Amino acid sequence: MTLNLGARFDQYKTWSLDTTFGPAILLPNRNFTIPGRDFYNLKDISPRLGVVYDVFGNGKTAVRASANRYAGGFSVSYWDGNPGSPLAGLGFANTLNSLVVRSWTDTNHDFKPDCDFGNSAPNGECGAGTANFGQPVINLQIDPRTLSGWDNRGYNWEFTVGVQQELLPRVSVDAVYIRRVFGNFLVNNNRALAPSDYDRFSVTVPQDPRLPNGGGYVINDLFDLNPAKTVGGIPQDNYRTFSDTYGKQQVHWDGVDVSLNARPGKLVIAGGVSTGRPSTDNCDVVSKLGNNPSANAIYGALGGALQSVSFCKSNAAFLTFVRGYAAYTLPKIDVQVAGTLQSMPVPLGGVFDGGGITATRTYTNAEVVPGLGRSLSGGAQTVNINMVQPATLYGERLNQIDFRVGKLLRFGRTRTAVNLDLFNAFNRDTILGVSPLYATWQNAQTLVPGRIAKLSAQFNF
Repeated sequence: MTLNLGARFDQYKTWSLDTTFGPAILLPNRNFTIPGRDFYNLKDISPRLGVVYDVFGNGKTAVRASANRYAGGFSVSYWDGNPGSPLAGLGFANTLNSLVVRSWTDTNHDFKPDCDFGNSAPNGECGAGTANFGQPVINLQIDPRTLSGWDNRGYNWEFTVGVQQELLPRVSVDAVYIRRVFGNFLVNNNRALAPSDYDRFSVTVPQDPRLPNGGGYVINDLFDLNPAKTVGGIPQDNYRTFSDTYGKQQVHWDGVDVSLNARPGKLVIAGGVSTGRPSTDNCDVVSKLGNNPSANAIYGALGGALQSVSFCKSNAAFLTFVRGYAAYTLPKIDVQVAGTLQSMPVPLGGVFDGGGITATRTYTNAEVVPGLGRSLSGGAQTVNINMVQPATLYGERLNQIDFRVGKLLRFGRTRTAVNLDLFNAFNRDTILGVSPLYATWQNAQTLVPGRIAKLSAQFNF
């Protein structure tokens, strides 16, 4: 038996200096300072545990298991986009309002907005602007628990159990089961609203042979904010905290890998099959947040499209990948021939969430009224709704073969390899991306690159 026992310590700490925002072209009288402060101070201890057991003591059958914890990573881009960076226009409970949208009527047709942008009131050809443009405003409160302490970063535990068996000399097979468990999810909750402030409605999907069961089905459990809550503007009291403050959220991933490795003589063969799927459930959390439940199903709002709350729980389809390669060196003439094979589903989305094809259709207010019993709130004339549950509808598989032939040239103690590579040797045109918008639904947007030939040389001395 061999034991590998270890632990990793991580500390992630960030802070900001006092940051002064002075006058600018459009803000000649601005002068305020966001005080510096400590922000993140997160510490994690992550176990790394492994065991391998030689079952018969002859080195031909090994059983192994592992349990490893991995803390979520941070980067500069994460810091710049986080509400702790005043240099990105943000403070702990402040957001620097750095964007203003104003209407413009080009009455004299000179293609220039003839108005005083420094004046937020309507003037010249411009409508009213945001009065607090360029100023700090309260936008998001953050739970201090998410910023510091032990084991408060996002994480995943990975558990594996496997067996490796020698079939013949220099030929072995390996099989392993993998389970990943994710935790410490964060949510933004608008505490000024409650789930009861939203009205439930349903819509009917058009008949379409490309949709599941030919379309024509009803999508239930969609929500629209009660119009009474939009009078004077939608109230905001946004708070970021752990999702388990409101309920149980689960994201798991289960998979199996089987691989073969063979090295008989000058031939090398390796490959295998991998299959796995994620399972997700945040129904408990969605039902308690003050945000629109239709925009908080487990897969999010899909770029602003609402989704049925029934999508808050999903067991995605198993996605199976087949990969392999073989290489053989022809004796005497020192020519190496090699090829690789990959056959995989095209997720058309994130592998983590199962991906899949979605279909976002724009529904008019007239189409929504029968199911809602009233017009959309806020005077909206349309609403975008996803008609297909993610991780249920997939595109074609990507089947690709790459080929190499190389010649070894030996000169004394040096060796040169001249290679010709063909990527996508059979010039497959598999679709990698399609339009999710129903008006152009499943129109190809991205294809696998066509056949590519490459000449290369490697000199070893």
